[in-house]
Amino acid sequence: MRRGKYWKQEAISQETTAHINAINERLESVAFDRKKIEEITDDEIPKQVLKSFIDCESPYKGLNTYQACYAVYGRHSEEGEVIRWESNTDIENFLKEFKQHSLRNPIVEQVITETLRVVNDIWKQYGKGEKNFFDEIHIELGREMKNTAEQRKR
Repeated sequence: MRRGKYWKQEAISQETTAHINAINERLESVAFDRKKIEEITDDEIPKQVLKSFIDCESPYKGLNTYQACYAVYGRHSEEGEVIRWESNTDIENFLKEFKQHSLRNPIVEQVITETLRVVNDIWKQYGKGEKNFFDEIHIELGREMKNTAEQRKR
């Protein structure tokens, strides 16, 4: 989504407008009340996303990256295209089959492979290679570390 002088509401796709309208409808149905959001059983839009849109002066302008991703794509970074590994050997097999220069950006390629190696080592060390030992491993990137603790928590 664009900002400033480049932003035009008519340039927003119908699909994006539909996502934003769905978020607004759910917020209107609970009268923009954070406590009532907890009572919603709708899994289509995560509660955290709904809460983040409560304080927006406009659901179309000045959105954070994750809010814009939900508005445009209907998701941010969860579940949709996530590969789940059941054991550290799955990661090792992925790394063996990973073709060098298969991504357009060599730095991104290096970061991904090194991150997977670290996750593999963590799994070996703490999970002892046990299948499905971890539900999730959350990794903060360097760009997130420059933020304050409160910003990272959000």
